[in-house]
Amino acid sequence: MTKKPTPNLENYHAIAESQRGDPAAKFVFELHWRARTLLEDSGLPHTAITFEMIQSVLSAFEGGLAHSDIAEGYPVAAWREDTVEIPRAWLRELVVGWQKYKSGPVGSTFGEAFGIDGRGQGNQPVRAKLRQLKKDIRHSNEAIVEYRTEQAEGGQGSWDRAHGKVAASEGVSEDTVKLASKKRRKAALSREKYLNLIKTSEGGKTS
Repeated sequence: MTKKPTPNLENYHAIAESQRGDPAAKFVFELHWRARTLLEDSGLPHTAITFEMIQSVLSAFEGGLAHSDIAEGYPVAAWREDTVEIPRAWLRELVVGWQKYKSGPVGSTFGEAFGIDGRGQGNQPVRAKLRQLKKDIRHSNEAIVEYRTEQAEGGQGSWDRAHGKVAASEGVSEDTVKLASKKRRKAALSREKYLNLIKTSEGGKTS
């Protein structure tokens, strides 16, 4: 005959007692079982589980707890042992975006919630902007190299000649290189000055 299961009140009380007056212990206990539920019963992709865990633990970090205080709540060994340190501000950005995604209207996208995909004409996805930025930086840097190389070899230095050389080597128009160079030239020259990369003769000018 199968015995009728009965609650083990002693263990119930022991668990409750261990958490009484100890918010950290209560958080760790709840975190562990929430994580187990997400991993075993939710059917969510690991990316979503990761965001849920980040949101949970950031609240603990903001409350003054450290990784060592809550690591016991992680049911996965790698979460406890294979860790890195990153700026808290980065985590906040992820959590804010995740909260917006979860509370957003039906039909809104992950990218919109994180501000990386905008709606409306003329709003390029961030990935497109990053690709263009990468090209602009490459063209700008190569133009500066050509310009400074000509100077180093005793020439005056010509941005037009530099743009032409880069355009030929990259297989793009001179206007494309010129536009990228103009957009980034001020910052690039400022960086040269900051790093003391350019020598000037007395009374001379740099450009």
